[in-house]
Amino acid sequence: MEIGGPQVPNYIIAADGSILRCKVFDIGAWNMDTTGAKSIVTGIAPDKYVGILGWIKQDGLQYYYPIAYPDTALTSATHDLQFRRTDNGTLDIERRAGGTFDSVNFDDAGINRGTIIMFYRD
Repeated sequence: MEIGGPQVPNYIIAADGSILRCKVFDIGAWNMDTTGAKSIVTGIAPDKYVGILGWIKQDGLQYYYPIAYPDTALTSATHDLQFRRTDNGTLDIERRAGGTFDSVNFDDAGINRGTIIMFYRD
């Protein structure tokens, strides 16, 4: 008998037999028009990261935009938004000044700006 419905595991068994864990984070409030970066405390060491997926939500609409993971400086129009790992278990999301996300379409600080899904090894 299942109480509360089926349980979804928070891990995947990789081809080599190792366990990949999954953790989901809300980005939280972020006025992207005035603030260029947002930090998310993950509690996961960067050397444990396997992959990261993320989406940013536009104000008032159901449009979602993927976050790139080049982990380099945002110096050109190649990426308007990206993840950047830190050495202390924090993941930074940065938007490029003058880019798509530096606008009034992304200035509502009262909504959850999006979601991040992180895959990592124990």
